[in-house]
Amino acid sequence: MLQRPIILFITAVVAGLIHWWHVGSLFENDRHFSHLSTLEREMTFRTEMGMYYSYFKTVVEAHNSVRGALNLLSNNATEYPTSINCLKRFNLVVTTLTLLVENYVKFKFCCYFFQYPELILGLVYRVLNTVGILPHKCFVVNRGEGLSPVESCEGLGDPSIFYINAVWAVSSFTTAFLFLIATELSDSILGGVVATAFFFFNHSECTRVQWTPPLRESFAFPMALVQMFMVILYLRSNEPKSRRRPGEDELEEVDLEEGRRVQVRHKYFSSFL
Repeated sequence: MLQRPIILFITAVVAGLIHWWHVGSLFENDRHFSHLSTLEREMTFRTEMGMYYSYFKTVVEAHNSVRGALNLLSNNATEYPTSINCLKRFNLVVTTLTLLVENYVKFKFCCYFFQYPELILGLVYRVLNTVGILPHKCFVVNRGEGLSPVESCEGLGDPSIFYINAVWAVSSFTTAFLFLIATELSDSILGGVVATAFFFFNHSECTRVQWTPPLRESFAFPMALVQMFMVILYLRSNEPKSRRRPGEDELEEVDLEEGRRVQVRHKYFSSFL
């Protein structure tokens, strides 16, 4: 008989994978993204979406990874002729996540993770593409009478497809943690399933990641739910402080604080939550 935590984990993963597939299907059915040329795909990223994607493209098309990072630190294309640090100016900085680990021998170790969405995704793409594990297939699309054929590439080897699939992967945390939150509050797995089902029934009113993948809220919304889940666990902990491990309170406070920073730095409207 499977234990309850295992069932919760499996169900949350399944909910996340379904949402990953769902938002990807909605985007593809609306834009026919896989059958567009490279230029047409980039044109689908309107307004500030194109600006955020351009930073990912800058890292991908740079001569090397170091040059790509430097081009973001000193960019004169966005506010020409002024050179700006894009990582700070446009909320590309997620956070400096500090995890405090303290055991009974008073040993402390701090790990600092610097996460920059477009920069990290660009570097990951370069590494995976260099290794040659990203599928990439190109073909000519005949678009009908009066329209010239265009070359279109599909697979994760195409930068734009890799980028949006990374966003879909992040969005999978939305339904996963929504399920966990509802399950924790209702003390029932059925409550989590019902809440997740209602999320899908009202999907267009709950999120717009399927229409605007590069926006900051695509990264901030899942982190908001992660933070809420952490707060719920913290408040519902019935264990007396006298029985808690040394440093455990400080660790939870650090996690809550860093979760708040991730959310606020990702989305400039997060303060209204």
